[in-house]
This record gives sequence, C-alpha cells and structure tokens, in this order.
Amino acid sequence: MRQVNAKDFKTHFDDFVDLVRDEPIEVLRGRKSLGVFLCPVEYAHFRRLEHMYWAACARAVDVVEETLGHEDAVEFLAKGIKCPE
Repeated sequence: MRQVNAKDFKTHFDDFVDLVRDEPIEVLRGRKSLGVFLCPVEYAHFRRLEHMYWAACARAVDVVEETLGHEDAVEFLAKGIKCPE
C-alpha cells in the first residue's frame, strides 16, 4: 500500500485520484495513520466482507447458541467460505 503524508495528499490530490485505482493510499500525519483512500471497487469489497462477517456472527449464534468473540467469529466465517480449487 502506498503511503503519503497529509500535506502532499492535499497538494497533489488529483494525482492520487488517478493512482488509487491501482492500490489503496494510506494518508499519514507524521507516523500516525489518518485514513486510507480507496477506489470504489475496493471499498465495495470491504463492505461485502463486513456484511459476511456480521452474517457469520449471526449464524454462529444460531449454531452454538451463544455470542462468539472476534477470533471465533472469523474462524466460523473462514469455514463457511469455499476456496476455488
């Protein structure tokens, strides 16, 4: 992931709009991350993953009849995703 300081990001925003199509851009102030600039396709991908995560949490409650912690929910979700062979 490309990293850029906030001042350069603001000054050269038009350039980063073109670059974000190829990879996310992390905006920094000093060493602190302020945020990540994503193209709409990447953002939609992360939103789908988030929806899958919460759906897996809800299914897990139905299956094990208790709320799972984050690590257990991620494991439950991973078991439900079929990888292409």
